[in-house]
Amino acid sequence: MVAHNRTEKFLADFTSQGAEGEGLTYTIIREGLYSESWPLYFGQYFESGGQDRDVIPLCGDGKISWTSIPDLGLANALIVSADSSEYAGKTFYLSTRKSTAVTLQELAVLVSEIRGRKVEVKLVPQEEYERYCAQERGQDEGMAKWWSKSYLALEDGECAIEDGMLEELLARKGQKAKPFEETLREMLGRKE
Repeated sequence: MVAHNRTEKFLADFTSQGAEGEGLTYTIIREGLYSESWPLYFGQYFESGGQDRDVIPLCGDGKISWTSIPDLGLANALIVSADSSEYAGKTFYLSTRKSTAVTLQELAVLVSEIRGRKVEVKLVPQEEYERYCAQERGQDEGMAKWWSKSYLALEDGECAIEDGMLEELLARKGQKAKPFEETLREMLGRKE
């Protein structure tokens, strides 16, 4: 998320420089990981249909506060349409809470239940993961090295978010955050 961090720094620097940035207001919204992006994090584009891999090698795991795209869309619309002073100068996350977060190993259990066939996460050293992505999955070596850092961030707890802003915004419209498992079932084509 280097680009996001640089953008935030640019805004802070620009507005603190005086005349040029004077009068500029902004709101920083840090969105949670999209629930719909789980296949990307679950073993490099794990395909929901006809997937033949039952063991997914990854180089780290941690809780992810998965957040649905429709929930993010509504929350962002409420922020953008609000009086500009309501959120000016604020930084917050739009994400489900840590209490509903799911690890990739827990995701494997859910996928197994939904598919009716066991799939598991195998944690491997970073170098082994990068080699697997490049040699077995045909991914560019540089991309594999870059992407492997995502799993280290998971282990550091960077995706287990505790901010109630999403819930607060959705509640204004009488809604609750869509459960991750619901999105997962929809994407795998199975409903309860």
